[in-house]
Amino acid sequence: MSRRLAIGAALAATLTTPGWGYYYYVHLTSATPPYSPIVEKFDLTALPNKTVSFFVSTQGPSALAAGDSYEAVVSEVRAAADVWSQVSTSDLRLRYGGLFNPTATDQGATPSIDVEFSDDVPPGLLALGGPSITAAPPKGNPTFVPITHSTLLLWRDMSKIPSWQELFFTTLVHEFGHTLGLQHTTTSSVMSTAVTSGASRAHPLAADDIAGISLLYPTDGFAPTTGSISGKVTFNDGSPVNLASVVAISRTGEPVSAMTLPDGTYEIDGIPPGFYIVYATALPAPLKGEATNLNIRYPVDVNGNPIPPNGFFETEFYPGTWNWTAAGGVTVRAGHLDTGLNIPVQHRPALTLNSVRSYGFVPTGNAAITPIAVPSPPALFGTAKQTLVLAGAGLLDANNNIAPAIFIQSLGTSLQFVAGSLRPYPAPNPNQYLAVDYTVNPTATLGWKHLVIDSVDNIYVLPEALNIVSAPPPSITGIAVQKDGTMAITGNGFNEDTQIFFDGIEAAFVSFDGGHTITVEPPAARPGYLARILALNSDGQSSLFLPSLTTYTYPAGGAPSISVAPASLTAGADTLVDVVGTNTTFTDGATTVGFGRADVVVKSITVLSPTHLTVTASAPAGTNIATSAITVTTDLNVISPARGQ
Repeated sequence: MSRRLAIGAALAATLTTPGWGYYYYVHLTSATPPYSPIVEKFDLTALPNKTVSFFVSTQGPSALAAGDSYEAVVSEVRAAADVWSQVSTSDLRLRYGGLFNPTATDQGATPSIDVEFSDDVPPGLLALGGPSITAAPPKGNPTFVPITHSTLLLWRDMSKIPSWQELFFTTLVHEFGHTLGLQHTTTSSVMSTAVTSGASRAHPLAADDIAGISLLYPTDGFAPTTGSISGKVTFNDGSPVNLASVVAISRTGEPVSAMTLPDGTYEIDGIPPGFYIVYATALPAPLKGEATNLNIRYPVDVNGNPIPPNGFFETEFYPGTWNWTAAGGVTVRAGHLDTGLNIPVQHRPALTLNSVRSYGFVPTGNAAITPIAVPSPPALFGTAKQTLVLAGAGLLDANNNIAPAIFIQSLGTSLQFVAGSLRPYPAPNPNQYLAVDYTVNPTATLGWKHLVIDSVDNIYVLPEALNIVSAPPPSITGIAVQKDGTMAITGNGFNEDTQIFFDGIEAAFVSFDGGHTITVEPPAARPGYLARILALNSDGQSSLFLPSLTTYTYPAGGAPSISVAPASLTAGADTLVDVVGTNTTFTDGATTVGFGRADVVVKSITVLSPTHLTVTASAPAGTNIATSAITVTTDLNVISPARGQ
């Protein structure tokens, strides 16, 4: 069976999102409490070096945006996967295995992830990802359900989805999270739905994402450095609340969350030490194009039946108040579990206020640069009045008037909203934008800040609504190729941790003059390749926050190609494969080799020259794998005989 056919109904049934409780794809192992939930995840013992390989389909997009390329898309896929590999407290790593043929009937038994281009992505989504094949839980007392295959689908027609967009990159990171076993969250992290996510290219993962992946694939050192809290969420009549999202949030840091089990209990693990307040919020009803609340896959009982939420309720802070200033708190300690954080909630027939996202016009520090709006925007410390834009259900009525009793405040003291400045965008206002002015208090700390929005019958907490920064985003004003082949990138807002990317590949750092110039070694690319050059800063800002886009076209030349010998890999043994290139730029450390299957292990790559390398690869017994399935990738240069190279 081909991989494409294998995903079928399984993909449609399992693609959604994650934390303890229901931050993951959850199976209950008993019909009554205690439920002993188990989750779906990759079995690290079944993966070479605890590494899951991912492959990109040779059948690339049918159409691309102007100036885009298949190689650029592959580079962004690689960069998005690498985000998860860089989580030091997770024991799982991802490896780019090159390209694969989606019509092949035998793809091997080693667990892996496929990235395909499809017409089956539902309207309104940029991509779709998740476990597509799972094994039966181990007998006895299973601890998890093994994922044996995951699939990430991208639109086949990418003419309106440029690969260099912030949204495309954060969507890739999000969908890779699904393929690893994570579900949606309510904390504005990358694993939140696109409606509320505050992730950016320069800040792709939040604390909730890091906790989620680290708890699923923990290193030995993760648990002792973080703390936990637990409790129960119940309705006023004492009945338990299923699938309440419970969030531990700090005034000056990023939140971490979990969801309740059918008995109302929850446990939030992986919380960085510090002082937190805790609140419970109901999952919003399905939005257009969604099948479930928050578009998650509900937990399943012992018979495989889904268990949906059992009602809406108003948001409450522990121990039971709408007012965050009156909320009780907890000091989370490393290696310690605080229990008894119980939260009573009141039934509501519906959630009129939900799914809110914030936008802002990025302060550039340069009057000649037209600011653009970005989600979860930076707020420049020390500037005058700034404007925040909100969009979401329940902020405005059908006549474009502000809904009754809407009041916006900061969770903390970092922001001051200007009295009387709350206003709707003029009609017609199809996106239901609501604007409000604010100032940053002189005593504010840098970093992510959260909002609390009051309505007539509920409150809404919007984590990571904006990011207080000390400087405008980095901008690139010029590029110059030096005689030694390095490139001088000039601009503003650079510092020693600024990263320069050519599409999805980071350029090797050479030097920084301490001011306006960073010198790098450009990554390799085929002749005539058009690259987008990006600058990313550790404060969560990037040059993508600005309207201009810097590009570089590599010098013209002959098309790269390779010849490979022998014709096939020796089954059940190591094979030394000789690769001779034409117009190639093989580079030690930058060149990767794959054969389109996770069960083919590349043991070593020896670069003999820019046009010659050897590969030692091990193929499983009983296979006949042609070496023409090889993919040789050097930075942005992807060479595959299957694509006519």
